[in-house]
Amino acid sequence: MEPRERVVASLNHEKPDRVPRDIGSLPVTGIHTRAYEDYLEKYPPEDLEDTTVEIDDVIQQLARIHDETLQKWGIDTRGVSARPGSDWTLEIRETEKHHKFTDEWGITWAKPKKSGYYYDIRENPLSGEITEADVRGYSWPDPKDKARIDSLRDEIEKIIREDRYFISMTGLGPGIYELAQWLRGYKDLWLDFLRNGDLAHLILEKVTNMKLEFWEMALAEVGDLIDTVYMADDIGNQDNLQVSLDTYREFIKPYQKRVFNFIKDRAPSRVFIFYHSDGAIREAIPDLIDVGIDALNPVQVSAAGMDPEVLIEEFGDEIAFWGAGANPHGTLLNGDIDDVEREIRSRINVFGLNGGWVFAPIHNIQPDVEPGKIMAMIETLNSYGN
Repeated sequence: MEPRERVVASLNHEKPDRVPRDIGSLPVTGIHTRAYEDYLEKYPPEDLEDTTVEIDDVIQQLARIHDETLQKWGIDTRGVSARPGSDWTLEIRETEKHHKFTDEWGITWAKPKKSGYYYDIRENPLSGEITEADVRGYSWPDPKDKARIDSLRDEIEKIIREDRYFISMTGLGPGIYELAQWLRGYKDLWLDFLRNGDLAHLILEKVTNMKLEFWEMALAEVGDLIDTVYMADDIGNQDNLQVSLDTYREFIKPYQKRVFNFIKDRAPSRVFIFYHSDGAIREAIPDLIDVGIDALNPVQVSAAGMDPEVLIEEFGDEIAFWGAGANPHGTLLNGDIDDVEREIRSRINVFGLNGGWVFAPIHNIQPDVEPGKIMAMIETLNSYGN
């Protein structure tokens, strides 16, 4: 099977020739620049002439993985992303202790100079005491700015010129709920759910409409070339949902359903919905199926209620699982080579070889993961994933 055929078969719950693999096609399946630099120092691909590592995701400091490495790892997916708007450029400024920048949404991010691995949110532009007029009058980015899809078609055609990889696309920001949290602030948005529902709905409605406008433009340009659309709305904590299921159904679910249905209806060929949420989300999975997701990521098996065998038993016929591989915060970080091999073999035993699964680490590979464990992960897939 060619790479795209392999992934599509598995997402359709058909048996592929081996377990499909994704590392690096999406903002939640990547590898930190530090971990990737360490890996290349020890295991550089023979045909890779320039081992310089570029940053693909500034906030998470994810590496742009060389195609030579992806081929060596047997990765079936490739990722593309929307560009920033034409009226914004990345400008990183320095303070005494931090590197900072403000994104095109007006959100300020900061990374500590000392021992800083990532950028975290420091200022939410719509936080505090605001009115509906403040939301309507806010300086929102233009979702239909043609700069966002500039040369995107050429990029994808170049990727699939020789091998037809499965193409994942990241659009305008993360998911609807998550972007609303970034803008309003987590606490303020949760309080709005309780005390000021109209304001919460207005923010979510605005974000939703912007996503619809963006995807209308993007799908007209590259909808025939992309295979999955990335959406990330973290609705889970370690032990339960962030908000009650009733609150999810009132404030989040209707907007997700509008966007997902819109994408599927407007795409000129089939597009799968890739949905990311960390945490204990077992209770919400039936609703996520109802809103139209096709693949659930990252399948955080350490969270309450996220036992792989139970998930397969209850939902394996209705959605595919994308993730559930070695744990970057657990085994990959603290275990040894044998632990990594055992964990991946156990995942293969549970999720099987009969479709419905795309292997990926459980979120991004962290900066302190040793090169030997990354190699062990790939070698175990080579040995047991066929």
